[in-house]
Amino acid sequence: MEAGTYMNSVKKSLILLIMIMSSAKLLAQKPEVRLIAESTYGHNGTTFYATDTTAYEYNGIRGSNIATQTHLYDTCTYWTIAGSSLTPKTRIRRTYDAFDRIATHTAEVFGLSLAWHNRVRYEYKYQTGNLFDSVFEWRWDTLASIWNLKRVQVYSYKAGVLDTIHWFRPISSTLAIEGYDVYTYIAGNIASHTLQIRNDSLLQWDVWEEERYHYNTTGRLDTYTVHRLNYTTLQTLPANREVYEYGSNGKVSSHYYYEWNEPALRWEGDYWHYFFYNANNTIDIETVNYWDIIAQQWGPQSRYYYYYDAKLNITDIAETRFFFPNYENFSKQTWVYNSKNHPTRYSKYYWIAATAFWMPEQSTNSQKNYYYEYENSHIASATDTYNDWNLYPNPTGGSMVTLAATNHNYNSGTVWLTDIQGRLLRNYQLLAGTNQLLIPVGDLVQGIYMLTIKFADKEMTKTLTIAR
Repeated sequence: MEAGTYMNSVKKSLILLIMIMSSAKLLAQKPEVRLIAESTYGHNGTTFYATDTTAYEYNGIRGSNIATQTHLYDTCTYWTIAGSSLTPKTRIRRTYDAFDRIATHTAEVFGLSLAWHNRVRYEYKYQTGNLFDSVFEWRWDTLASIWNLKRVQVYSYKAGVLDTIHWFRPISSTLAIEGYDVYTYIAGNIASHTLQIRNDSLLQWDVWEEERYHYNTTGRLDTYTVHRLNYTTLQTLPANREVYEYGSNGKVSSHYYYEWNEPALRWEGDYWHYFFYNANNTIDIETVNYWDIIAQQWGPQSRYYYYYDAKLNITDIAETRFFFPNYENFSKQTWVYNSKNHPTRYSKYYWIAATAFWMPEQSTNSQKNYYYEYENSHIASATDTYNDWNLYPNPTGGSMVTLAATNHNYNSGTVWLTDIQGRLLRNYQLLAGTNQLLIPVGDLVQGIYMLTIKFADKEMTKTLTIAR
C-alpha cells in the first residue's frame, strides 16, 4: 500500500478508537440525562431549512454525559433532509457488557434495496475496570456476506497506565505485527508517544510519528512537539510545535503554534493566541496574531470576545477581524441553554456592515438544535411510575397514547409534541394538579418523536416511538 494512504488509514483508525475509548471508559449515566436527537439547519440568505438530523436510542439505565459529549446509546441513526423527505444514511449499533462498557460498535450504511448494509465493526475486550485488553476491527465483505478481520490492537500497561498498543493484521491463519504505539511518562505526565510501523520492503521499523511533551517547573505542559516520517528519505523530521505560557492565575496566557521550515532548519511562527481573563477566570478576550513571513514578525488577525450567562455558560463568542487600522465585526457563535444548563441551540452568524446586522451564516449547517430526555422513556403501562409522570404505551402502534402528569406544586403546564427536527406538530394545556391527557397519534408515521411538558418549576422530556 502507498505510504501516505496507509498512514491515513492507521490514523483514522486511531482517531475512531480514541473516540470510542472515551465512550467506553464512561460507565452508566443517570437515565434522566440523555441526548436523544440533533437537527441541523442551513440558511440560504432568506430562511432556514432542515438539512440533516440524528436520533439516539437508549436501553437500560445508560444515558449521556453532556460535559464530555459521551453518549451510551444503543442505536444512532443519521438522516439527510430534502424538503420534507428524510433519507437514512448511516446507523451505528452498539452492545454493552454487564458493566455497561461498549462490547461491539457496528457501523452501517443505507443503500441498495433500501436496506441497511454492514460496513465496519469493532469488538472490545477489557481487563479489570475500564482498561482495554484488545480491540478487533472487522470489515464487511459484501460479496461473501461475511465479516473479515482487518486489524487487532492489544494493550499492555505498566503500573496501571498505558504502555504499548500492539497492532496486528491477519495473514493467512496467523496475526503479523504491523506496528505499535509506545508511551513514556515523567512524574505521572505523558512524556512521549511514538508510532512505529513495520517496513516490509526494507525489513525495518519506521518511526511514522513521534509526540514529545515538556513541562515547566510547576508541572504544566509548556512545549508539545510532533515529528513525522518523510516518506522520501524515511527520516523522522520535526513537523509542528506548540508552546504554552501561563499567567499568575494559572491559566494559559499565550499559546504559540509553529511549523518546521526544513530548508532553513528552523521553527517558523504560525499563530499566536493570547488571553485575557475575567475575575472568575473565564476567558474575556482571545487575540489571535499570525506570523508575517516577509516581515518576520507577528501581525494582528482576529480578536474574540466571550460572553456568559449567570451560570457561566458561554452564550456568545464574537469574532472581530483586523482590517487596517481597526478590528471590525466579522462572525459570531451563539448558544442557548435549558434550565439544566444543557445547550439546546447553536447558531452561527456573520456581520453585514452595510446594515449593521448579524445575518445567519449562509451554509448547510448554520444552526444546530439539541433535544434531551430527562426521564426514562420505556414505560409500558399506567401502573409504571417514574418521577411524577407516565407516557404509555410507549412504543406504540396504535392511535392514542396517554400522558399522566403530576405536579406537586399545582402549577398549570404546557405540552409540546415535536418531531426529531424539533418542528412543532401540536400542543396542549394541562391544568394544575394531577391530570391525564389523551394524545392522538394515529396520523403519525413510524419514527421517533419528542413530548415535552413544562410546568412553572420544572421541565421534562420523553421520546415517543411510533412503531407501525
